[in-house]
Amino acid sequence: MSMETTGNAFPGTALMVAASLQKRGIGVVELEPFTVVDDRGRRYHVRRLAETLATTQDMWRTLEVERYLDELLGASGIDGAERDRLLVRVVPAPEHAHDALPYDGSLVLLPAYDLPDVVRTVTAPERLGGWDAIWPVALENLRRLPAPHHTLLAPKSRPGVRGHVFESGDWFGASRVLIVDELLARVPDTPPAVDGLLVATPNRSTVLVHGIEGPGVAAALEYLAFVADQLCAPEAGPLSPVVSYRDGFGPVQPVAWFDERRELRTDTVNGPFGAKLAELAARG
Repeated sequence: MSMETTGNAFPGTALMVAASLQKRGIGVVELEPFTVVDDRGRRYHVRRLAETLATTQDMWRTLEVERYLDELLGASGIDGAERDRLLVRVVPAPEHAHDALPYDGSLVLLPAYDLPDVVRTVTAPERLGGWDAIWPVALENLRRLPAPHHTLLAPKSRPGVRGHVFESGDWFGASRVLIVDELLARVPDTPPAVDGLLVATPNRSTVLVHGIEGPGVAAALEYLAFVADQLCAPEAGPLSPVVSYRDGFGPVQPVAWFDERRELRTDTVNGPFGAKLAELAARG
């Protein structure tokens, strides 16, 4: 008796993957509708496989599962020939990229190869050995890319606002947000942002940033939100108009955006940003 499909996904996929793993001598410790975790700590997100099985004849489904695991478990990590081309892309959060690294509420990070004629995004990072293997290689390669063009944002109408725009002509412009501290360090007369950064990646080419230095945070937050909103245009390869707060390498917290009524919304009370503003107020 064959199993019915649900929507565009085959509901028996996780069970089939678990059974195949056990035949290979690999135990299963967690089983959810589209996620399997084995006894070695590997997590298999099988939603995409389930979508494939939904359109596969019953007699071929087991073969598809075996092929999926052969490819996944047979992966040897980062290909040496392409190692120098491995980077990280900032992309809108796709439903199928369960192993993407969350960046903020609407964006995620995925590894990608910057090949001569195409950018090949990797939607299953575990095939490259997981993020522990990918991260140091990708960041080092990101640092080797041509330096982005820098523009100072210091509008006379907004005293205290000293923002920066970093623009790149490649597909990894927004990815520079991951090394934006290093980019700021190269800008003359720019002190280290000891209290954190306001950042935005409105499109694939651009990073906006303002180093928090005490007074002027509210004005900078509003101004960056306005600029990010303008730069998040369809023709620019839009990502997100949201301005976020980042303190070192901690979590990225969305703190300013325009709603559907074109009204500015801010979150200046909760999370690390709220705590930082309280700290700045206490300092006077």
